Amino acid sequence: MIQTRARYTVTTTPELPVGELLRRRTALDAAETLPRLFNLCRGAQELGARLALGFPTTPDLLEAARQEAIRDHALKLFIALPSRLNIGTPTLPQGWQSDAAAVIRAGFGPNGVPRRLADFRTFLTSGDGIAPLLSTIKTTFAKRMADTGPVPLVSVDTMFKKAPVENSVAGRHADHPLMIQIAASDGHGPLWRTMGRVIDLTRPYPMPRRTAFGTIVSAPRGDYGLQIGTSNGHVTDLTRITPTDHLLAKGGVLDRSLAALTDAGLAPLLLDILDPCIPVTVHEADHA
Repeated sequence: MIQTRARYTVTTTPELPVGELLRRRTALDAAETLPRLFNLCRGAQELGARLALGFPTTPDLLEAARQEAIRDHALKLFIALPSRLNIGTPTLPQGWQSDAAAVIRAGFGPNGVPRRLADFRTFLTSGDGIAPLLSTIKTTFAKRMADTGPVPLVSVDTMFKKAPVENSVAGRHADHPLMIQIAASDGHGPLWRTMGRVIDLTRPYPMPRRTAFGTIVSAPRGDYGLQIGTSNGHVTDLTRITPTDHLLAKGGVLDRSLAALTDAGLAPLLLDILDPCIPVTVHEADHA
């Protein structure tokens, strides 16, 4: 799909018809197949599918989803974004794949993540841990470039609507003292969004929920929702809502970020930070 938004053209790939693929399958077959259809957030999707279909959520499933989030955040903070920016980062410690505290120590040292903005700014100048990454993002997107401003946080009422809401890991931790201070000083931009991943590593993995609207599970990019209808043990209908659905909604986070992006050359980096779960490309629109 190609859409022109402000001065940018956004291209996305077609959605996979998951509902059609799983309709008429048994509940167990659907629960096993759904996570295999997607390479990203597989643990969260398996957890959500099993809960939505009435199967027990075992400690192993919860642990798999928790470790998935740790791996996703660490790879983004220590490898993907530094590679994009051509800067170095410390080596991840042994056992990092399941140890969020070790990842935080590697990124911020033994004192962990600062809670005060003044201490955070001092850390950015230290050159330690992931300070070079965060300071580069802050400088690159200076003067509130790509700042969305406050976007309504996703709620149970809006989770299953493709509405322009803040369904991101940063939004999940918008109440953290440092996140509040960064939003006030630098805006709801790339630095705030990158720090959302950091804060996520410091907090317990949220328990999945069954609501009147559907099942909601926490994933590394935000909250993931599933509505699955069954009859006689077979799937009759399925709706899958991802953080990317909200990110790409008209007037949503991507649109607001692009509206405040004055340097088109930074679009690939911005997309790396926003991290949609499907291929998305952004080009400066031709208004000639």
